Amino acid sequence: GLNSPLHSVSYSGTWGAQCFLPLDKIVTKAAEFGYDGIEIAAKRPHASPLDLDIESRKRLKDSIESKGLEIACIAAYNDFADPHPFIREMNLLQLRETIHLAYDLGAKLVRVFASGMGNMHAGATFDEQWAWVCENLTKAAKYAEDQAIVLGLQNHSPIMHSYKNVLQMIKEVGSDSLKAVIDAPLLFMAGESVTEAVKEAGNLIVHSHTGPSDYVWGPGPLDHTIGGLRRVYTLRTFPLGKGNTNYKAFVNSLKEVGYNGFLSYEICGPVPGGGDEENLDKWAKDALVYMRGLLE
Repeated sequence: GLNSPLHSVSYSGTWGAQCFLPLDKIVTKAAEFGYDGIEIAAKRPHASPLDLDIESRKRLKDSIESKGLEIACIAAYNDFADPHPFIREMNLLQLRETIHLAYDLGAKLVRVFASGMGNMHAGATFDEQWAWVCENLTKAAKYAEDQAIVLGLQNHSPIMHSYKNVLQMIKEVGSDSLKAVIDAPLLFMAGESVTEAVKEAGNLIVHSHTGPSDYVWGPGPLDHTIGGLRRVYTLRTFPLGKGNTNYKAFVNSLKEVGYNGFLSYEICGPVPGGGDEENLDKWAKDALVYMRGLLE
């Protein structure tokens, strides 16, 4: 059935006062809280391929296995839409190193982006950026195939702001090593139906994330340029199941299409109560209770 891993980015010190914990501590926490596995951010400060030699990879793999956890996913942070060819090349190199890291850790899946997590690049059209992403994902899928790894393209803006774009890109790349990571909060943000998205993506879905973030359209501090349109939304934070994202319908749809993978919890922004360890622990524990209820 469906399983719940904890995403290491939840304790990465990324957002304001969010506390930083080293990866081995997070692995211990995930096991103590009762999570089924762990998702690992393949960048500093957690698991940059630059920082993990063969020995430390082996230690990490053994430590995770000894606690009865599985590595659900290795999260890459590539941007294949930068107008500068050399920067795209460096991103491809970084992703290839991340695929090797996944292989060394015994992970089967690497989450990929189209173009990072920021706004669309200025200085190139949507179609140009789409073509660069397609070209580089095609190359990356070949590297992944050689290592028996699957890449999961997330419905994360820019460029992949719609799950339909994810499915179209997978079709254009045409490799069995490129599948879909579909997240319910991002479907809500795009104004898309969670049930339709899951039905349409079907057996292409290899991974999914949950989290406390809800995106509400309207005047707010964040904006993304999407396909040439500037759309503005406010980021709001709720305990799982209390926000606008319909996780119940989402999980039911996943069950209907026979999805058997992971539903990873990530604290990917500031949460009420602050970023100290004790509060983040509370959010992570409460989320697991809610998810267990849904998954049973």
